[in-house]
Amino acid sequence: MEEQFYLVWPLLVWLIARLARGRWKLVLGIVCLVLLALSLAESIRVSYHDHGAGYFLPQTRVWELLVGAALSLVVIRLPKVLAGAIGWIGLATIFYAALTFDEETVFPGWLALVPVLGAAAVIIAGDSPWGPQRVLRQRPLQWLGLWSFSLYLLHFPMI
Repeated sequence: MEEQFYLVWPLLVWLIARLARGRWKLVLGIVCLVLLALSLAESIRVSYHDHGAGYFLPQTRVWELLVGAALSLVVIRLPKVLAGAIGWIGLATIFYAALTFDEETVFPGWLALVPVLGAAAVIIAGDSPWGPQRVLRQRPLQWLGLWSFSLYLLHFPMI
């Protein structure tokens, strides 16, 4: 799904930039938000009836990547202390989801908003010296980040 996004998104950006010219960022933002809302609605609808389909279908998960795309289109200037606090709250919501979501959780659906908005909050915190980047830049966590996706992909064949 992620690879599909990385193929489709640049083409969409290029097409909108070419057609909308001077207003491309605004038009792209609107398209991004509309697609995000449609995908989230589909995720909620599908996940309620079929967890597997909600998890694996690209149209039910693309909204999560579009949150990051939407973030890239806006400039958020916050005081460093506030940005740091938002980042810590975001990291806490990610941990909350990791520790409390289980096989009974209707996921992705609307509950996916918890870790996705948490990740967005960590991104918003940026390099605030009071934010979670101080912890996330530690070597063991960097190592875990480098290997986690590969390990995640490995578990599918094992199951």
